[in-house]
Amino acid sequence: ELFPDRIWVCAEIAALQVRNNGHCYLDLVQSENGVQKAKAKAIIWAGKYPMLSRFYRETTGSSMQAGQQIQVLVQVNYSELYGLSLIIDDINPEYTLGDAEKQKKITVERLTREGLLERQARLELCRLPYRLAVVSARDAAGYGDFCRHLEAGGYAFDVVLVEAAMQGIDAPASICKALASIGEGSFDAALILRGGGSALDLACYDDYSLCAAIAL
Repeated sequence: ELFPDRIWVCAEIAALQVRNNGHCYLDLVQSENGVQKAKAKAIIWAGKYPMLSRFYRETTGSSMQAGQQIQVLVQVNYSELYGLSLIIDDINPEYTLGDAEKQKKITVERLTREGLLERQARLELCRLPYRLAVVSARDAAGYGDFCRHLEAGGYAFDVVLVEAAMQGIDAPASICKALASIGEGSFDAALILRGGGSALDLACYDDYSLCAAIAL
Protein backbone atom coordinates (compact mmCIF):
# COMPACT_ATOMS: atom_id res chain seq x y z
CA GLU A 1 0.00 0.00 0.00
CA LEU A 2 2.99 2.32 0.53
CA PHE A 3 4.10 1.73 -3.08
CA PRO A 4 1.01 2.02 -5.27
CA ASP A 5 3.06 3.10 -8.29
CA ARG A 6 5.88 1.34 -10.10
CA ILE A 7 9.40 2.44 -9.10
CA TRP A 8 12.88 2.14 -10.62
CA VAL A 9 15.26 -0.10 -8.67
CA CYS A 10 19.02 -0.51 -9.18
CA ALA A 11 20.53 -3.80 -8.01
CA GLU A 12 22.87 -6.67 -8.83
CA ILE A 13 21.56 -9.96 -10.16
CA ALA A 14 22.67 -12.60 -7.64
CA ALA A 15 20.78 -15.48 -9.28
CA LEU A 16 18.54 -15.94 -12.31
CA GLN A 17 16.42 -18.89 -13.38
CA VAL A 18 13.95 -19.27 -16.23
CA ARG A 19 11.38 -21.94 -15.35
CA ASN A 20 9.68 -24.32 -17.77
CA ASN A 21 6.52 -22.22 -17.56
CA GLY A 22 8.43 -19.24 -19.02
CA HIS A 23 8.56 -17.14 -15.86
CA CYS A 24 11.98 -15.67 -14.93
CA TYR A 25 12.87 -15.60 -11.24
CA LEU A 26 15.71 -13.41 -9.95
CA ASP A 27 17.47 -12.71 -6.68
CA LEU A 28 18.40 -9.01 -6.56
CA VAL A 29 20.96 -7.76 -4.05
CA GLN A 30 22.65 -4.56 -2.97
CA SER A 31 26.19 -4.73 -1.55
CA GLU A 32 28.60 -2.25 0.01
CA ASN A 33 32.33 -3.03 0.24
CA GLY A 34 31.62 -6.66 -0.51
CA VAL A 35 28.99 -6.98 2.22
CA GLN A 36 25.40 -7.77 1.22
CA LYS A 37 23.06 -5.10 2.61
CA ALA A 38 19.73 -5.96 1.00
CA LYS A 39 18.08 -8.77 -0.97
CA ALA A 40 14.75 -9.17 -2.73
CA LYS A 41 13.01 -11.73 -4.92
CA ALA A 42 11.94 -10.52 -8.36
CA ILE A 43 9.85 -11.99 -11.14
CA ILE A 44 9.43 -11.34 -14.85
CA TRP A 45 6.21 -13.03 -15.94
CA ALA A 46 6.26 -15.29 -19.00
CA GLY A 47 4.13 -12.87 -21.00
CA LYS A 48 6.78 -10.15 -20.68
CA TYR A 49 10.09 -12.03 -20.34
CA PRO A 50 10.73 -12.78 -24.08
CA MET A 51 10.26 -9.12 -25.00
CA LEU A 52 12.41 -7.74 -22.15
CA SER A 53 15.18 -10.32 -22.58
CA ARG A 54 15.35 -9.67 -26.35
CA PHE A 55 15.44 -5.89 -25.79
CA TYR A 56 18.22 -6.30 -23.20
CA ARG A 57 20.27 -8.62 -25.42
CA GLU A 58 19.92 -6.42 -28.53
CA THR A 59 21.06 -3.34 -26.57
CA THR A 60 23.90 -4.83 -24.51
CA GLY A 61 24.97 -7.77 -26.69
CA SER A 62 24.56 -10.14 -23.74
CA SER A 63 21.81 -12.02 -21.94
CA MET A 64 20.82 -11.13 -18.40
CA GLN A 65 22.96 -13.14 -15.98
CA ALA A 66 24.27 -13.24 -12.43
CA GLY A 67 26.80 -10.57 -11.55
CA GLN A 68 25.31 -7.82 -13.72
CA GLN A 69 24.10 -4.50 -12.37
CA ILE A 70 20.61 -3.71 -13.67
CA GLN A 71 17.99 -0.98 -13.43
CA VAL A 72 14.42 -2.26 -13.55
CA LEU A 73 10.95 -0.79 -13.22
CA VAL A 74 9.08 -2.82 -10.61
CA GLN A 75 5.75 -3.12 -8.89
CA VAL A 76 6.11 -3.98 -5.22
CA ASN A 77 3.98 -7.04 -4.49
CA TYR A 78 3.10 -8.81 -1.25
CA SER A 79 1.54 -12.23 -0.84
CA GLU A 80 0.63 -13.79 2.50
CA LEU A 81 1.82 -17.11 1.08
CA TYR A 82 5.00 -16.07 -0.81
CA GLY A 83 5.98 -12.84 0.95
CA LEU A 84 7.47 -9.71 -0.64
CA SER A 85 8.51 -9.73 -4.30
CA LEU A 86 9.22 -7.26 -7.08
CA ILE A 87 7.32 -7.70 -10.34
CA ILE A 88 9.54 -6.42 -13.17
CA ASP A 89 7.71 -4.50 -15.90
CA ASP A 90 10.60 -2.81 -17.74
CA ILE A 91 14.39 -2.67 -17.85
CA ASN A 92 16.97 -0.01 -18.75
CA PRO A 93 19.91 -1.77 -20.51
CA GLU A 94 21.84 1.51 -20.83
CA TYR A 95 22.34 1.47 -17.06
CA THR A 96 24.13 -1.88 -17.26
CA LEU A 97 26.42 -0.68 -20.05
CA GLY A 98 27.25 2.48 -18.10
CA ASP A 99 28.07 0.54 -14.94
CA ALA A 100 30.41 -1.83 -16.80
CA GLU A 101 32.27 1.11 -18.37
CA LYS A 102 32.54 2.81 -14.98
CA GLN A 103 34.10 -0.29 -13.41
CA LYS A 104 36.57 -0.58 -16.29
CA LYS A 105 37.66 3.04 -15.82
CA ILE A 106 38.21 2.49 -12.08
CA THR A 107 40.34 -0.59 -12.78
CA VAL A 108 42.47 1.16 -15.41
CA GLU A 109 43.07 4.15 -13.12
CA ARG A 110 44.14 1.90 -10.24
CA LEU A 111 46.46 -0.20 -12.42
CA THR A 112 48.04 2.99 -13.77
CA ARG A 113 48.47 4.45 -10.29
CA GLU A 114 50.15 1.26 -9.04
CA GLY A 115 52.45 0.96 -12.06
CA LEU A 116 50.91 -2.31 -13.24
CA LEU A 117 49.24 -1.29 -16.50
CA GLU A 118 52.40 -1.38 -18.66
CA ARG A 119 54.38 -3.90 -16.63
CA GLN A 120 53.90 -6.80 -19.07
CA ALA A 121 55.00 -4.59 -21.98
CA ARG A 122 58.50 -4.46 -20.48
CA LEU A 123 58.93 -8.24 -20.68
CA GLU A 124 60.48 -10.02 -23.66
CA LEU A 125 59.66 -13.45 -25.02
CA CYS A 126 62.43 -15.90 -25.84
CA ARG A 127 63.17 -16.18 -29.57
CA LEU A 128 61.04 -19.31 -29.96
CA PRO A 129 58.57 -19.90 -27.14
CA TYR A 130 58.13 -23.66 -26.97
CA ARG A 131 56.55 -24.65 -23.66
CA LEU A 132 53.20 -22.85 -23.40
CA ALA A 133 50.71 -22.79 -20.53
CA VAL A 134 47.23 -22.04 -21.85
CA VAL A 135 44.52 -20.89 -19.45
CA SER A 136 41.19 -21.63 -21.12
CA ALA A 137 38.16 -23.89 -21.15
CA ARG A 138 38.63 -27.13 -23.06
CA ASP A 139 35.62 -26.37 -25.27
CA ALA A 140 36.39 -22.64 -25.75
CA ALA A 141 36.40 -21.53 -29.39
CA GLY A 142 39.56 -19.47 -28.84
CA TYR A 143 41.49 -22.47 -27.51
CA GLY A 144 40.44 -24.64 -30.46
CA ASP A 145 41.46 -21.99 -32.99
CA PHE A 146 44.80 -21.50 -31.23
CA CYS A 147 45.66 -25.20 -31.38
CA ARG A 148 44.71 -25.45 -35.05
CA HIS A 149 46.94 -22.49 -35.94
CA LEU A 150 49.88 -24.03 -34.07
CA GLU A 151 49.43 -27.35 -35.85
CA ALA A 152 49.29 -25.60 -39.24
CA GLY A 153 52.52 -23.71 -38.57
CA GLY A 154 54.85 -26.66 -38.99
CA TYR A 155 56.55 -26.36 -35.58
CA ALA A 156 56.12 -28.60 -32.56
CA PHE A 157 54.96 -26.91 -29.35
CA ASP A 158 54.48 -28.27 -25.86
CA VAL A 159 51.04 -26.94 -24.88
CA VAL A 160 49.65 -27.55 -21.40
CA LEU A 161 45.99 -26.64 -20.83
CA VAL A 162 45.11 -25.22 -17.41
CA GLU A 163 41.31 -25.17 -17.32
CA ALA A 164 39.35 -22.22 -15.94
CA ALA A 165 35.96 -20.56 -16.28
CA MET A 166 36.26 -18.01 -19.07
CA GLN A 167 32.99 -16.11 -18.69
CA GLY A 168 30.69 -14.87 -15.97
CA ILE A 169 31.01 -13.89 -12.35
CA ASP A 170 33.31 -16.83 -11.46
CA ALA A 171 35.81 -16.18 -14.26
CA PRO A 172 38.22 -13.73 -12.52
CA ALA A 173 38.81 -15.94 -9.46
CA SER A 174 39.02 -19.08 -11.61
CA ILE A 175 41.60 -17.55 -13.98
CA CYS A 176 43.63 -16.15 -11.05
CA LYS A 177 43.73 -19.64 -9.51
CA ALA A 178 44.86 -21.13 -12.82
CA LEU A 179 47.64 -18.54 -13.21
CA ALA A 180 48.84 -19.21 -9.65
CA SER A 181 49.04 -22.94 -10.37
CA ILE A 182 51.32 -22.36 -13.38
CA GLY A 183 54.19 -21.09 -11.24
CA GLU A 184 57.31 -19.30 -12.39
CA GLY A 185 60.03 -20.58 -14.70
CA SER A 186 58.19 -23.69 -15.87
CA PHE A 187 56.91 -22.19 -19.14
CA ASP A 188 58.13 -19.82 -21.83
CA ALA A 189 54.77 -18.05 -21.90
CA ALA A 190 51.32 -18.15 -20.34
CA LEU A 191 48.30 -17.40 -22.52
CA ILE A 192 44.68 -16.68 -21.61
CA LEU A 193 42.41 -17.73 -24.48
CA ARG A 194 38.70 -17.52 -25.20
CA GLY A 195 36.51 -16.76 -28.20
CA GLY A 196 34.87 -13.42 -28.90
CA GLY A 197 31.88 -11.92 -27.14
CA SER A 198 29.97 -8.76 -26.38
CA ALA A 199 31.26 -5.98 -24.15
CA LEU A 200 29.33 -7.43 -21.22
CA ASP A 201 30.57 -10.97 -21.93
CA LEU A 202 34.12 -9.65 -21.64
CA ALA A 203 33.46 -7.32 -18.68
CA CYS A 204 34.80 -9.93 -16.24
CA TYR A 205 38.29 -9.26 -17.67
CA ASP A 206 38.10 -5.70 -16.30
CA ASP A 207 38.21 -7.14 -12.77
CA TYR A 208 41.11 -5.55 -10.87
CA SER A 209 42.26 -8.74 -9.14
CA LEU A 210 42.52 -10.56 -12.47
CA CYS A 211 44.35 -7.67 -14.16
CA ALA A 212 46.81 -7.44 -11.27
CA ALA A 213 47.43 -11.20 -11.34
CA ILE A 214 48.24 -10.98 -15.06
CA ALA A 215 50.55 -8.00 -14.54
CA LEU A 216 52.46 -9.69 -11.72
